[in-house]
Amino acid sequence: MQTDSLGIVVLAAGKGTRMKSAIPKVLHPLAAKPLLHHVLDSTTTLNAEALWVIYGYQGEEVRNKTQTSYPHIVWIEQTEQKGTGHAVQQILPFCKNVDHVLVLYGDVPLLGHPNCHSDTLVRLMQADRSTPLHILTVVLENPTGYGRIVRDTNGKIVRIVEEKDATAEQKKIQEVNTGVMLVKRELLEDVLPKLQPNNAQGELYLTDIVQAAAEKNLSVASVHPSYEWETWGVNSPEQLAVLERTLQQRLAIDCLQRGMRIADPARFDLRGTLEFGQ
Repeated sequence: MQTDSLGIVVLAAGKGTRMKSAIPKVLHPLAAKPLLHHVLDSTTTLNAEALWVIYGYQGEEVRNKTQTSYPHIVWIEQTEQKGTGHAVQQILPFCKNVDHVLVLYGDVPLLGHPNCHSDTLVRLMQADRSTPLHILTVVLENPTGYGRIVRDTNGKIVRIVEEKDATAEQKKIQEVNTGVMLVKRELLEDVLPKLQPNNAQGELYLTDIVQAAAEKNLSVASVHPSYEWETWGVNSPEQLAVLERTLQQRLAIDCLQRGMRIADPARFDLRGTLEFGQ
C-alpha cells in the first residue's frame, strides 16, 4: 500500500434541479441512507489524512444531517457553483499537508461501497503514485452525455472533452470520464488557479487539468472500475430508482455469500443493518 499522505474531497454542493425536490440532491435516500453518507462510508478504509466536503445548496441542512455521524469532516462552502474546477479550488488553502488528493462525488454512492465487493477504490489507491494523475474511466456502449477520453496515436491520454464541446468524431469515443481522479497536490496547486471557462457551459472544468498535465509532458494514467454501476450518479428520480434496485441486488448477493438464505433475491430489500448467523 502507498505510504504518502492522502486527502479526500467530496463534491456535494449541487442543487439537483432534475430531482424536482426541495431536498438537496446528496440527501436523497438510497437504501434509507442519504447518498452522501454512502460515499463517506466508502472512504473509511482509505486512511486519509483529511476529508473535505464541498457544500453549497441548502448547505446547513446537509451539514446538520451529516456532521454528527461523520465528525471528522472539514466542511468548505462553495458560495457560487461555477463548475467542478471551481469546487476543487476551494480546498487549496487546506491541502498543504497531503501529497495526493482523491476527488469523489456526493451523488455517486456505489463506488467502493463496503457491501458491494469491489476493489476499484483499492486499485486506484494502489496505483503508482509517481504518476501525477490517475483518472477513473469506463467504456460504455452508449457514451452520450459523458466527457470523452481523448488519446493520441500512442494511446496516451491528452485531454477530456465534454459532450457539449465535442466534435462529431469525438462523440464516437466510447471511453468516458467518471469524474473520479487521484491527483498530486502539486499539480492541483499549479493548474487549478489557471483554469478558464472556455467551454459551452462557461464553467471551470476540473477535467481541464488533464490537458494541462499532458501539455507539461506529465503522465496521465487510467484505472477502470470493476463494475460499470459503481460509476453511476444520480441526477433524476429515475436514476435514483435504478441505483436503489442495483444496490439491493448487491446487498442480497452479499448476504447470500455470507450464508443467509433468500428465497427470491429480486424481491429483497435491506434498509438499515442486519445481523444473522448459522
